[in-house]
Amino acid sequence: MPENQLAAVKKEQRGILAPLFAEYTLNHMPAAALECGMGEAWTDDLENPQVAELVYPAFGITFIGGDVHAPAVRAYAAQIKAPKYIMPASQDWRGLLEELYPGRVVVNPRFAFSSASLDPQHLQTLAAPLPDGYQLKKFDLPLAQKLSQANYDFSPDHMTNFDSVEDFLARGFGYCILHQDEIVCVASTFAVSKQGMEIQINTDKSHQGKGLATITAAHLILESLEKGLDPSWDAATEKSANLAKKLGYTPGENHAMLILARSRLRAKLGKWLSQMDD
Repeated sequence: MPENQLAAVKKEQRGILAPLFAEYTLNHMPAAALECGMGEAWTDDLENPQVAELVYPAFGITFIGGDVHAPAVRAYAAQIKAPKYIMPASQDWRGLLEELYPGRVVVNPRFAFSSASLDPQHLQTLAAPLPDGYQLKKFDLPLAQKLSQANYDFSPDHMTNFDSVEDFLARGFGYCILHQDEIVCVASTFAVSKQGMEIQINTDKSHQGKGLATITAAHLILESLEKGLDPSWDAATEKSANLAKKLGYTPGENHAMLILARSRLRAKLGKWLSQMDD
């Protein structure tokens, strides 16, 4: 099934795609799309789906599910348009893509963490101190509108997966730190499912190194636990992984984002840039 022939799946119909992502337990992103209508959903067959994409278009990330041995799935995979940033529902997808696109698949490691060992008392301790001149606030409508409308570098990283600022406040939550009435650090729910949420944190470069990310993250996680939501942490960088450990997360299963490059040369360049970042 060619990628461009996939059909959109309405929010209320997405439950039919759940079996295609049953093996995925690394974070709550697929569940947020399937259960809570976040992002976009596409499939080859609205009645008997064999392959599905769950797309978060603002970030260019696609979760792909389906049995890689099924003819319809292989037909779809053979027609994927590059570049594409893929989070596979099972490990079998990497082998299939490397078979179909030799030399064009870049593997970007990610680090999943378990929240099972989080200690509210430890988080309360981390949430307490605040440097002089800074103010912590929970997002309300004026603050959320300020973040959305102001030209902060990190504004596009927050609330984008929700239908509106009001939808974010109804289904999500977050904390920010202000300095001279400007937002300099944000921790918010990136996506929300019925069981848990994903965390997004950003600190303005000129205010980094002061523990602001730790403070906002601790408040966000505490509220998540109070609401009975699992605060998922999925790190793409060593810096993010170190913060997770500081907050009390324990390392879980390592996995990878697969980047399908337009050419072997671009794939080699991507791998070289990744090594440079390390």
